[in-house]
Amino acid sequence: MNDMVISIILGRKGSKEIPEKNIMNILGRPAFHYPILAAKNSKYIHKTFVSTDHDIIIEHAKKEKLSIITRPDSLCTDKALFEDALIHAYKKVKRVIGNQPKYVVVLMCNAITISSQLIDNAI
Repeated sequence: MNDMVISIILGRKGSKEIPEKNIMNILGRPAFHYPILAAKNSKYIHKTFVSTDHDIIIEHAKKEKLSIITRPDSLCTDKALFEDALIHAYKKVKRVIGNQPKYVVVLMCNAITISSQLIDNAI
């Protein structure tokens, strides 16, 4: 284990209940932008990873210089569990950073009420 604090932001395309909820415009920004801002503005997060299959989220994450974790097709269905996508992302993160992080902040692309202050208080 090291002292690195990382965040993993998860969001796939293809929601059936609320179509395109992860890119929905909320107060002038796409929903996924809020957790990205919160992670980027945290005093403690060293590196942010985005686990998605959504081209728009990938494009934005690249502009923000975030690490992309492309999900396999099996984790991009209505039947895929959030937990399985998280485990997949965490294993990729450990390989990238070469160790187990001290803390992992798990965020969802549609969590528009998250802030860096909430993250920092939790840590």
